[in-house]
Amino acid sequence: MKNYQSGFYIRNNHLKILFLMICMVTLALSLRANVTAQTKINLNLKSVTFNDLFLEIQKQTKMNFVFNADQLKEIGKIDLTAKDESINSLLERVLTPFSFTYVIEGTTIVIVRKDKENRAQEQPEMITIRGKVTDSDGNALIGATIRIKGTAIGTATDVNGEYKLSVPTEQKELLVTYMGYIDQVVKVNGRTVINIILKEDRKEMEEVVVTGYQSVRRERLTGSTKTISAREMEGKGLTSVEEALSSTVAGLNMISTGRPGQDAKIQIRGINSLNGSTEPIWIVDGMPMQGEIPNIKIGSADLQSTIFTSGIGNLSPNDIKSITVLKDAAATAIYGARAANGVIVIETKQGLVGKTRFNFSLNYGITERPVNNIHMMNTAQKIQFEREFATDEASWLYEPGQVMNILRMRDMGKYTTEETEAKIAELGKIDTDWFKEIFRTAISQQYNFSMSGGSEKTQHYTSVNYLTEEGTVPNNTYSRLGMSSKITHSPSEKIRITGGLSVTYKKDQITASLVNPLEYAMYANPYERLYNPDGSYASDITYAPNSSSLHPGLQWSTFNIMKEIKENTQNTRYIDADISMKVEWEIIKGLMFTTHGIYNVNSNHDRTVEGPGTYTNYKNNWYQSMLGWSGEMDPDMAQGSLRESTSYSNSYTLKNTLSYSKDFLDTHFLNLFIGQEIMERQSKSFYNYSPIFDEEHNIIGFPELTGIAQSDINLLELGNTGKEVSRLSSFYANLSYSYKDRYIVTGSMRYDGSDVIGNKNQFTPLWNVALRWNVHKERFLETVSWINMLSFRGGFGYTGSIDKNALPFLVYTLNKNIKYDDQLVPQSFTYPNPNIKWQTKRDMNVGLDLSLFDYRVELNLNYYYNITRDVLDKKHLAISSGREEATANVANLHNKGIEIDLGITLLKMKRLQWFANFNIAYNKNTVKNTYYKSVDDLPTKISQEEGHQFVEDKPAGGWYGYRVAGINPMTGTTLVHKNSNDATYDMATNFYDIPGDMVSYLGDSNPHYVGGFSTTVNFRQFVFSANFEFKTGHMIRSFNTFKDPDSQNRHVNDLNRWRKPGDITNVPRLTQLKGLYTFYMFDWGLEKGDYLKCGYVSLGYNLPLEWLEKIGFNSARLSFTAKDLFTITSYKGIDPLLMGEFGYPNSRKYTFTLNFGF
Repeated sequence: MKNYQSGFYIRNNHLKILFLMICMVTLALSLRANVTAQTKINLNLKSVTFNDLFLEIQKQTKMNFVFNADQLKEIGKIDLTAKDESINSLLERVLTPFSFTYVIEGTTIVIVRKDKENRAQEQPEMITIRGKVTDSDGNALIGATIRIKGTAIGTATDVNGEYKLSVPTEQKELLVTYMGYIDQVVKVNGRTVINIILKEDRKEMEEVVVTGYQSVRRERLTGSTKTISAREMEGKGLTSVEEALSSTVAGLNMISTGRPGQDAKIQIRGINSLNGSTEPIWIVDGMPMQGEIPNIKIGSADLQSTIFTSGIGNLSPNDIKSITVLKDAAATAIYGARAANGVIVIETKQGLVGKTRFNFSLNYGITERPVNNIHMMNTAQKIQFEREFATDEASWLYEPGQVMNILRMRDMGKYTTEETEAKIAELGKIDTDWFKEIFRTAISQQYNFSMSGGSEKTQHYTSVNYLTEEGTVPNNTYSRLGMSSKITHSPSEKIRITGGLSVTYKKDQITASLVNPLEYAMYANPYERLYNPDGSYASDITYAPNSSSLHPGLQWSTFNIMKEIKENTQNTRYIDADISMKVEWEIIKGLMFTTHGIYNVNSNHDRTVEGPGTYTNYKNNWYQSMLGWSGEMDPDMAQGSLRESTSYSNSYTLKNTLSYSKDFLDTHFLNLFIGQEIMERQSKSFYNYSPIFDEEHNIIGFPELTGIAQSDINLLELGNTGKEVSRLSSFYANLSYSYKDRYIVTGSMRYDGSDVIGNKNQFTPLWNVALRWNVHKERFLETVSWINMLSFRGGFGYTGSIDKNALPFLVYTLNKNIKYDDQLVPQSFTYPNPNIKWQTKRDMNVGLDLSLFDYRVELNLNYYYNITRDVLDKKHLAISSGREEATANVANLHNKGIEIDLGITLLKMKRLQWFANFNIAYNKNTVKNTYYKSVDDLPTKISQEEGHQFVEDKPAGGWYGYRVAGINPMTGTTLVHKNSNDATYDMATNFYDIPGDMVSYLGDSNPHYVGGFSTTVNFRQFVFSANFEFKTGHMIRSFNTFKDPDSQNRHVNDLNRWRKPGDITNVPRLTQLKGLYTFYMFDWGLEKGDYLKCGYVSLGYNLPLEWLEKIGFNSARLSFTAKDLFTITSYKGIDPLLMGEFGYPNSRKYTFTLNFGF
């Protein structure tokens, strides 16, 4: 048995990365501190003020200036030239004639007037002011800005609300600002300790909701939204954006796996397409998310099989300022044809006015190996089972286990009874826990560095992040390296320019084993070994025991799962870069023109190597595919293979908007904007396959094709190319009117056109109208102080989507060189449908926003009823047309539901605060106008693969099959209920002719209720938080379904199977005859997927300011987070979050996080 090392460690290369980043920060600070000695200044200025001069010097040296503007204003304008002059020389030359001097403190230059008696030697004195910024309840305000009034010099409060700032002794005033609070000017009066209490600005205290096209105060928002701030994501050790959304947004259903780097699947308010995508659109800083991988399937190379299915994985959670989920038409209709599945808007961080701030965070995570909570047989039970089965069944099992094979050899006279029992006893000494043997404890590390700051005119933000994660499956690693930079410059009061650049490099490695490691760990026999006593790979002769027709023994007799995992590898490399530019021009007050463009390029390369001598290469072999189902390939031909696929794309989006905002007499507020947007995306892909590959020498080859007919040669498998082009053009407008912020009406209209669905239905008009009534603004509630907000909302409109599963042109595949009448004959084709059109969703929503007791209780209610029309589905055709059905826009999908979002401040004291949040959503989904009008129209035979069907008035995720009535006590066969009554039918009566009234609706695969709740407690320097999520009302596949008799391990339930007439049991007879209990879709193959999961528990500690000052930091936080701690469920599978699939399970993860800033 192979030894396992215990303990945790940080690999050397990770230490090198950390050391390098620390060195970079140290070097940057060192260079900045010595800028006066290093930087040479070049100037050619005419008629400029001292203020303009200092700004220009600041650009070239990154030094900040503190001065008395009134004193320098008296001098007027000057002319100045300089060439490679030091800052000391320049300042002395300019200031001396006007009786001014300067002093340099770090990166700050203080300009002062010389004393009349001793002007040359006077040096201004500096004092250090410190203190704490709080609200009226004594709660610390994190990130409040304290600046020297009239300058850009300042600082921000740390996680404890504390600050420290050096100012000249003659400085009289400080300016303190914080979003949602009234700006405050504070008199210094020589004090060194100044504690500041800010008052809430009731007009601005509510969050500003960023919708992508504009920012709207919550009081004026007519749509249904949910916002998650950066503060809510801090200290959780998040590695992906989706983690922040899990269980925090009412109506958002997420499915995620434990595979590092894999994008989660997200649905908002149910299913809006039967066959197309149900994922929402991501908007980042006002532009649609770039970086998607081409959805092109060519031959057997499906580029979407990689984990990088969208560009959202390019973002680091540490770069995000806020995430806003838009759910109804009032919020999403402005996005038109891409908004039917909802919109998720991300606003990234940007530079703030003030000195440059540096922030660094380190996450170190440990993920436990998954645990098998399914009761499979141990060695003693499996030996007992095989002995009984050999006795019960007269005929031999085609694929026997080792015990049955030994008994067979005894019956054939090859072993004596003593030899037989000795061999079985030897197997009984082994009892392998395959989960412990295969899976491992995994390590993850994440480093994030950012710096931001700027002056009143120019702000900058730059970040670098690196993430590396191991999977719990061996040969699985994922890494992401990203850089983003954003700069905002205002050359004048009316123009603001924002430029951005981001680059992401991702790398994923995972086993390419044909055998799923999780499935193997579940079904491998416990009497098999992973390693021989000498440490070599042991052969599992019972997992794939197919007898060979070419040689004695098995077709493949050297199967070992660890060999398969490690020697078959898929490597994916993804590179993405985009550059953006945004220009905002205020033509006149209130009238703003904005042009915004982004250009993206990305490349994805996938390389899959199957090792020589592996079972995976043997079964996937190109030569094997040409032998047919009955052919057998010699194992020596498994000489390895190489499959490479590459896709690259470039895209751009350009939009122009003209907006006008006007507030009339503080009574009428009007906002109008119109815009135009164009988008184009081109992608190309190609792949090649080499049936023979020597990885060591990087040599490819091809097998001899002796005996293979030319028409059977699969040429498409060897290589192909693909190209995809899509374009979208849009025109849109939005109007919002508010009367005293009491009555708000909004409306929007969008006209989208796409080339994907041809010219006939290329454009579609989409629109919405919405209202809001802020009842708390009415006079009759003015005296009711405990009601802070009471608002009613309502909206109606249309959004849309395109399902590319049907196209207006013919699609066919040319695979083999077969001609008819000198024309190549396609091997497959898809009929065109020239009438394909947009899928449009009619969206209706009404809602209530309520805040009570000084915003200590906040309630959000929504009811919606959405109908998606013209959904692609099968349509009956007349037989005379040459085919029975076609894919067309014929079906409708109905989604209606209720959402509740509740937040409560349980305690709000000076040193103790306690918050709690709860959300729940109910959704009912039904299909209308579909192919099958009732359950009776379904085929009479429903197999496991056909369990999902679309039936009129049933959910889109409905399960269909047979309701088990029990086991026939005389025969051990399965009895099922007839659909119309309680009568039963024996499924063994006639396998090929099932009565027509047997099929029933078995349940919905999509949860009816989703939600979550969380709590946060702040006590002094400590922050505790916990999050839980739940889903209920759905049925998912069970891991306890019965299997056909084979050589693999089985569930312990099979020990209680029917064995003889008269047995009363719920487990049918196991027979080598047609497996009725495994072929058909029975309700015993499903079970409730309800669960309650502890998403995370986190404890953080904010280090006191007095400790940090000693090491030069202004903030630091230590936190520990435990994720996926436990799941409460009746589901008997491994992980109900996987929705019944044999996927990558989620495991407990422990993360240690250190954040500090300076």
